[in-house]
Amino acid sequence: MGVILTATDNNVSIDDVGSKAYRLMELSRWSRDGLPFRVPQFCVVPARISADYYSRRGFMRSPTFDPLPVESHIPMEAVEYFDGFYEDFSPAFDSCMKILETAHSIYIGSSIVLGTGVRLSYAGLNSRTTPRAVTPGMLYTKTGVERAMAGLFRPYAELYLRAHGLDRPNRIAGIMFYEYIAAEFEAVAHIAGDTVWVECKPLRGKAARGIWSDVSFPLFGKVQWPDYWNANNRGERVRQAFQALVSVASGCESDWTEIEFCFTDSGELFILQYRQYSVSQTDPDEEQNERITFSGHDVSLLREPRSPGLVEWIRAHSDSHENDRPIWFVNRHGPRWDGFRLLWVLTCLASREGIRIVLCHGVDRQPSHITTALRENPRVESYTEVEHEGVRNLPRESQITVSFRPTPRPIATIVRSGGSVVS
Repeated sequence: MGVILTATDNNVSIDDVGSKAYRLMELSRWSRDGLPFRVPQFCVVPARISADYYSRRGFMRSPTFDPLPVESHIPMEAVEYFDGFYEDFSPAFDSCMKILETAHSIYIGSSIVLGTGVRLSYAGLNSRTTPRAVTPGMLYTKTGVERAMAGLFRPYAELYLRAHGLDRPNRIAGIMFYEYIAAEFEAVAHIAGDTVWVECKPLRGKAARGIWSDVSFPLFGKVQWPDYWNANNRGERVRQAFQALVSVASGCESDWTEIEFCFTDSGELFILQYRQYSVSQTDPDEEQNERITFSGHDVSLLREPRSPGLVEWIRAHSDSHENDRPIWFVNRHGPRWDGFRLLWVLTCLASREGIRIVLCHGVDRQPSHITTALRENPRVESYTEVEHEGVRNLPRESQITVSFRPTPRPIATIVRSGGSVVS
């Protein structure tokens, strides 16, 4: 195996390059074989390079984290440890940049290796750097490759890996160099069985959001496409690409599939990444028409300040009796309490299990890796979502019943004790 791997290299295993790079290589091969989508240009420095670095330097000092860390903040211990990673292997890294020199812009990211037997999505686990994220005057390639490795120790990665018992001190990874595709938005499709739910993230400002919209449709069967997806046959092209991709991917029948994609200004469909994983949640009740239903008292953190002062209160409150475990209400994203920070307190600081979370969102509902992490986390019993307006006046500590279908868009019905519907 060479020091640099490209889309046309064969006989590469997932342990050679990590899951993210391996999946991109699969997508590229399927695209060349005639599947109806394109894939960004890319090349990969194999994971053995980072393994060699660990062998030379020894293990890194365990990073320290604040009680309420910022999920993307890279600990100083990791920054210092990987200072020099670029210099040790600069010919390989510089050659990758040279290979992709015709690309409009190049992302640099990690592709962690956790073993062929690990069936996880790795959603949000790997770290990437873009030219816009680097201070002018800094060497982009050095900054990119060192952040790719150091970013595997940021709080979000720590939370994700701890949940699955994979928080190892030597986080070996391939280093990916891949083309940035200019587009109006990126989208994430969540596929479970025959149901597809697409969430869109604007790349050129929120003003453009009215042109297109999130959409749900069956993977097979007749679809009435809304305006944006109907124009230029976009919706049907996406669906045909998903059908083809799911048919060749190697996941189990019960796995969920997520696909990241975009359309260029000229109308080309690019598949940027895909992942498959098993959902770890309470099974639906057949008597409830395949809905998950649970009851308890609500604890809303929607309006609470995101302060360390609430950490001990949350930990203590989570010690409620088994038959009266709280149902936590937090924001999907935003400056206040959100899913990441609640999960950090309940799992990394308090080692709780059987967690029940309702994520609340408003109109500006964008893709978030934490939703996938919640579905996979073995300590999360149930995760669902609801519109923020529907629960903003819900009294704290009231008895409620939550009911939802475990679909890609798990919107809940919430009923207060006495029968009044909240949302």
